[in-house]
Amino acid sequence: MGEKYVVNTAGLEGRQVMLEPRPMRRPVLWMDGQPAEPGAKRGEYLLRTNDARTVTAVVRPRLLGFDPVPDMEVDGERVELAERLPARTLVWAGLPLGLVFLGGALGGLTGGLATTWNVKLLRKRRGMPGYLLTGLVTIGALTAWLLMAGSLFTILGIDP
Repeated sequence: MGEKYVVNTAGLEGRQVMLEPRPMRRPVLWMDGQPAEPGAKRGEYLLRTNDARTVTAVVRPRLLGFDPVPDMEVDGERVELAERLPARTLVWAGLPLGLVFLGGALGGLTGGLATTWNVKLLRKRRGMPGYLLTGLVTIGALTAWLLMAGSLFTILGIDP
């Protein structure tokens, strides 16, 4: 079970509304301990307000899915589930994506996974410890890519 984010918005005061993002799957929106009714489109949910109206909540991935905290709107109003990371932090977290240019699909897979881990780490650990850990993840991704690419070249008999 992952982390849950409280949804605070007008019309739902006193209700327990929480969003549980799940990697590689649809997030679950909980209302008063029960999963919310899914809407017509992917990422849409139907919620009952305190005055018995039905409103639509829309959940969209943030940063192409690299950020575990999605964007959300309830009845057309943006709801902030967690603060956005600063641009410099996102650039630092996204450094492993540079492996796409070095190693194509294998580099993209390795860099994408490392970027996702970096964003998650920077959400949990602020300041220098978070930056140091994500630096290690980036170095680990580069090392893993070099080992995998070297192994692949050896298996295929390609001389780089």
